[in-house]
Amino acid sequence: MRKLCWICLVLLMSCELIVDVKVPYEGDKIVLNAIQGPSGPWTVELTMSRYILDKRQDRSPYDPITIAEVTIYEEDGTSNRLPHGALGYYYIEKFPEEGRKYRIVARANGFSDIDAEMTVPKTVKIIDAEWDSTGIDRNPPPPGQSPPFIPAFNIPLSVTFADPPGIKNYYSILVYTHFVNTYTNDQTQEVQHDSATAVTRTWITDPAIGNEEDRKMRFSDNAFEGSTYTAKVIAQSQLRESSAVDIYRVEVVLVSLSEEYFRYEESRELYFQNNGDPFAQPIQTFSNVNNGLGIFAGYTNDKITWDR
Repeated sequence: MRKLCWICLVLLMSCELIVDVKVPYEGDKIVLNAIQGPSGPWTVELTMSRYILDKRQDRSPYDPITIAEVTIYEEDGTSNRLPHGALGYYYIEKFPEEGRKYRIVARANGFSDIDAEMTVPKTVKIIDAEWDSTGIDRNPPPPGQSPPFIPAFNIPLSVTFADPPGIKNYYSILVYTHFVNTYTNDQTQEVQHDSATAVTRTWITDPAIGNEEDRKMRFSDNAFEGSTYTAKVIAQSQLRESSAVDIYRVEVVLVSLSEEYFRYEESRELYFQNNGDPFAQPIQTFSNVNNGLGIFAGYTNDKITWDR
């Protein structure tokens, strides 16, 4: 019997198949990271890509490229050169403008020149935003899970806006909660500590956009192109319910994303959803950079604020 077990073990071991997969390597590339809105000056980060089979311990996953030539070109042919700063950042005190198209070119010794284009979307104004205080679901469990350890609150919200006609538009809705945390210090003095936190999850519940189980955070105007639309949203807060926490301001933000930004974020979310799954298909993060990697994209936003 013991001999038979050894024979079975040898047979099982002999069934193992090892396949060497050759991953193509075309040299290190420039990785560009520049997501721009009109509220901030041009800021570009350049790093170096890393080959997946590179096992050198002296390499960082985000090696900065500190000496490069970075230029922003506008539609009228004018350009702005971005001086280099520390840790691979390039910065100039000029602001992108909404509704305008831009092209970026970056050059560095030892790398292929890269370029990318994007258009900063125009701001879409919020017409109205309302909370449904009667529909708040306290401590809701995630789909298929037991209630979370930290108390959560599903807060129904509606956001109304007019979608610009004739162009493709992409959106995201964010909610920020500002609160004061009051506590007693070692000298028995009452202290107030200002803080701000983003609601951990915000998703659309409109079946015309997607199933509620999908918990979509970003959406296009396919279902309401060129019309006034009211987005039904769930904002999930995980602030601890305590008399020591006093919420004094809530902000609802409607973000208009360029197509590049939308596709980039959708691919990143899909990547993280499949992270750790050995049977998942490889997820390629969206990049609009020619001859390199990374993202050059734009956004604008509008917000409504409630003060208590």
